[in-house]
Amino acid sequence: MRFRRRHLAVASLVMVVPLPLAAQGEEARDTTLSVVAGQVVDHATGAPVADAVIELTPRGAGGAVERRLSDSGGAFRFDDIEPGEYVFTATSLGYRSTEDVLEVAAQSNVSVEVRLTAAAIALQPIIVETTRRLWFMDGFEERRADARRHTGFFTSEEILARHPKYITDVFRSVPGATLVSSMIGADVLRVDGDMGAPRGCIPNVFVNGILAGSDMPYNDIFPPEDIAAVELYSLVHNVPQQFRGPNDCGSLVIWLKAEPAGGPFAATWKRTLIGLAAAVTLLLIAR
Repeated sequence: MRFRRRHLAVASLVMVVPLPLAAQGEEARDTTLSVVAGQVVDHATGAPVADAVIELTPRGAGGAVERRLSDSGGAFRFDDIEPGEYVFTATSLGYRSTEDVLEVAAQSNVSVEVRLTAAAIALQPIIVETTRRLWFMDGFEERRADARRHTGFFTSEEILARHPKYITDVFRSVPGATLVSSMIGADVLRVDGDMGAPRGCIPNVFVNGILAGSDMPYNDIFPPEDIAAVELYSLVHNVPQQFRGPNDCGSLVIWLKAEPAGGPFAATWKRTLIGLAAAVTLLLIAR
């Protein structure tokens, strides 16, 4: 009996003493709240993923979205989460986002491991435009830099900026060059030549570095838009050695953007038509 009474006394003490403490705990914290914590890792390597965005969204109406960022070790933690169902999402740059439903029981510690799978990042396409430098342009620019008076150098852009009908039109402002009216087609280009040469001679013509002869109808064969560059030397002593011709005169050098199949002097339908038209015109004039 004495033992029983002593036991009851202890039991009463245990039940009475904690009551004020329990009451204080309920006022400070809702004992139904839970913790959701975990880590975000790379699915393939298992390495932690930092700065991943983790969200808990209560299912149903109402309730604020809780959001955290994973730290350098991929860890995250939500404290004081009310029990219920949540939509759990994790997103990170370079990874596919993941989403699942997470049920949080009262007074529970929920541990979550998130494995993100790498995904290709879609970027705006990068368009790179290049212009192939023609093989002869280095020499052209060197000769242009060393050029004296009575020379004319024009690139394709400079030619088209003048809106010429014929390529010879661009030489109207070149010293020593003269355009003589022709009964047919474009004016005839003549140059001063030299003191020992007749004034107003017809220059030698080179196409892509090959001598074509002074009588080549280049104005009819090569429209300005097909020409990459031209060089005109109106005095003999200014002509580079590789562009000296049989005529004791200056030289006209034409560089084409694309050489026709068979070479610059190969017959084409355009050249054939031009030749026929010129022949017919000459016959009519002769009558």
